[in-house]
Amino acid sequence: MLPAVSPDGKWIACYYWDGQNKFQPKIAVIAAEGGSPTKIFDDVPSGIRPIKWAANGRSVTYIDQQNGAFNIWSMSLKGGQPQRVTNFNSERLFSFGWSADGKYLACSRGVVTNEVVLITEK
Repeated sequence: MLPAVSPDGKWIACYYWDGQNKFQPKIAVIAAEGGSPTKIFDDVPSGIRPIKWAANGRSVTYIDQQNGAFNIWSMSLKGGQPQRVTNFNSERLFSFGWSADGKYLACSRGVVTNEVVLITEK
């Protein structure tokens, strides 16, 4: 689900259900030719949101909500703990994208408003 192709076209990062927890997918890296995942990340985001590759192809980035704040996080293919990339403390983060050289980040942020309207017949 929500696959992202690596900059060199050799890998696909996507959400992956391993059969152990059907409600919480993990992020996996799979060879573009197919087969079983070569890397499954145990630290997973709190929801299914876009995944993007870092420009150098050495990590995947994703949106996660922690302590009420939406931020972009990065997980290295070599392992280790996820690293927070942004430091937003308000508004929702809907989507993001990296420039080809990895120096710039574009984000779509805002608030979600829900209203209920009752329509009655006269």
